[in-house]
Parts: sequence; structure tokens; C-alpha cells
Amino acid sequence: MTLALGIGVLGGLGAVLRYFVDTLVTIKVGRSIPWGTMLVNVLGSALAGLLLGATTYQTVSPTTSALLLTGFLGGFTTASTLAYEGARLVQTRRYAMALLVLVGTMVVSVLVAIMGLVIGGA
Repeated sequence: MTLALGIGVLGGLGAVLRYFVDTLVTIKVGRSIPWGTMLVNVLGSALAGLLLGATTYQTVSPTTSALLLTGFLGGFTTASTLAYEGARLVQTRRYAMALLVLVGTMVVSVLVAIMGLVIGGA
């Protein structure tokens, strides 16, 4: 029960940080392209890779990994907002941009997660 509470608290903190990052990015570059959402997903994926690599080689405990990966990074990253923003681009007939945002974010996120895994396991 304590682990679940910790995951919930850290998930909330991750979500709040996501909101602030997205807001700051949007203020700087506008909302026509969802740069903030893309950034949090790529950054979160890189951190998840690092954490998973460190957990695999037992420098991070499974409990800490659950708190940070499931909790904090689970709240920080957001597939649902990315999907919504991709759908919004489709709705405004910006098909190429929607494809670029959705596929590009996923490809880059997977690549940085793999890089993080390698670095975290080193």
C-alpha cells in the first residue's frame, strides 16, 4: 500500500512538471506544433531508459524503479495528450504534420530510450 501511495504522489508531481514544461515551451514557441508534449515524451523516454538500465544492473532497487518509472515518469510522459494533439492536427487537415509529430515522437522516444538503457547499464 505504501508503494502505491508513493507511485501516486510521484505520478502527480510528474504530471505537474509536465504541465509546467509544456506551458513554458508553448509560451516560447507557440502551440501550432505540440513541441512541449513532444519534449516531455522524448525526455521521459530517455530517463526511463537510463533508469531501466540502472535497474537491470542493480544499481537502482526495484522499489525505487517502480516509484520513478511508474510514478514520476508515468505522470510526466503522456501518450494520450500526444494522441489528442495528433488528432487535432488531423482535424485541421495538417496531415503531414500530424504524421510527423506522431511517428517522429515515437521513433525518437524509442531511440533515446535505447540510448538511455545502454548508458544506464554501463
